[in-house]
Amino acid sequence: MTQQVDHKLSRDHIFTVLQEQLKKLADSYETIPEEIHWSDSIMTDLGFDSITVVELCCAVEEALQITELPLNQWLNEESEKDEERYTIASFVDLILSANASH
Repeated sequence: MTQQVDHKLSRDHIFTVLQEQLKKLADSYETIPEEIHWSDSIMTDLGFDSITVVELCCAVEEALQITELPLNQWLNEESEKDEERYTIASFVDLILSANASH
């Protein structure tokens, strides 16, 4: 059973954990660049499909000890944007909002 983290996570800490998890997934996906930026799109720049985004989400949940991220809601909201969809920054915001609500 996963326990909730009592402290608030910082954007920088989440970004670092996200980079670590992306690098772990990089073995399977040659499109992941050495350097990851806040503005990178998980789908376009990193070449992830929805299955891989779910894998990333699960890895981040485990690494940060978050019970469940509202991934479907995030994917739906991002799909309605005109520009800059599925960015690392918006994924970090998703994690922050999920952690803040617990």
